[in-house]
Amino acid sequence: MVQVQPALHMSRNGELRFVFHDLVLPSGLDQKVSAALAGVQAGKTDNLKLDSEGGAQATSPKSRYLQTGIALGLAAVSAAGDGDADVLNKAAGGVGGFKLVGIAVGIAARSNSLGIAMGALGASRSIYVHFIARGRDVVFPKNTAMQIDIGVRPAASEKPSQQ
Repeated sequence: MVQVQPALHMSRNGELRFVFHDLVLPSGLDQKVSAALAGVQAGKTDNLKLDSEGGAQATSPKSRYLQTGIALGLAAVSAAGDGDADVLNKAAGGVGGFKLVGIAVGIAARSNSLGIAMGALGASRSIYVHFIARGRDVVFPKNTAMQIDIGVRPAASEKPSQQ
């Protein structure tokens, strides 16, 4: 059985849970088992967290707070300009909005308004992407190596031994 919860808006990430109750061998032997996903081959950048019950959940990187803070700071610096002579303020707005291309355009255009607009765009885009947009789904590419722990369940008629 597989339980799936897709990613939702407001950065709520998806979840995927594997639960195995029966193991049927090619010979026809049917065994009741209790099995759960114990490990998966994933890189650190995949931001994947496994729980003890066989669930895999996508996680958001902690750097999203830092990235949004930097974007807001750059927007504030670009808005604090005192005239067309302040090249740093225009470049700050450009880097917040469009990275290197934004720096070049902000400096070349010599427009304080353009620097403020690019800074505001970068800050609002960072807030949207990191906190408002749809979260991340759990994705296992084809042939992903997984470790599944299998334990035998006692049959319903059997009583567990008391010690």
